Amino acid sequence: MKLRHKHVMEEPLLSPAPLKSWKSRLAAFFSKRMFGLVISPISILYTRNPALLFFSLKLESTFNGKLKISEREKLFIRLLVSMQNGCSFCGDMALAHAFQKKVGRDSFVALVNGDYECHEFNDAEKALIGFVNQRMQGFVNRDRVQELRTYYSERQIVDIGWAIAAECYYNTLALTFSIESNGLVAAPDSEDDAGFQGRTRSGKETAALKPHSAVETWNSSWVLMISSYPHLSIGAI
Repeated sequence: MKLRHKHVMEEPLLSPAPLKSWKSRLAAFFSKRMFGLVISPISILYTRNPALLFFSLKLESTFNGKLKISEREKLFIRLLVSMQNGCSFCGDMALAHAFQKKVGRDSFVALVNGDYECHEFNDAEKALIGFVNQRMQGFVNRDRVQELRTYYSERQIVDIGWAIAAECYYNTLALTFSIESNGLVAAPDSEDDAGFQGRTRSGKETAALKPHSAVETWNSSWVLMISSYPHLSIGAI
């Protein structure tokens, strides 16, 4: 499986840096437990500015507990937005979480393949998929707006719009710093499909994805740490 990656930089702005702070080392520890490797943003971004990590955790806290749409719908949005923006890293992360949480592998494969009318999707999901795609293409027609209103409440529509905006933030950051897929599930478009069996671009084997409980461990551990130490707020870092 491959995801298109939009190269916006002729050469990367930064190379991976040593993990000097305890915050970045702890993030690396949990990343290895979840995915079997240290995902690229940790060594490129978060080790240089830990505040970005904590901002990301705030976004993830909202994604995980404060949106009135299903986990499956959240991940549909994240994958579709990432695909439209050409961010293979974020798309790969969305697929990894979808496969870990077992919310319908075939549905996500269908999205990657552009099969938006797949029988795996119910009518509400098809309306959501159509809306997200049109929104990311720059214009949403009246029929699509009415269709979305048919299946989703006003609160849910707000949450859908927020999820699109939040994922665009991640995409913009990854593209600016030339962060491509880590090969957790899908290779970036520069990867040759032949022989790709869960390898990174460097050809190293990646560990098997951890189950849903590992994802919960990552989120709950960070939330617990932040809540236990008020001085670790974003503004204090």
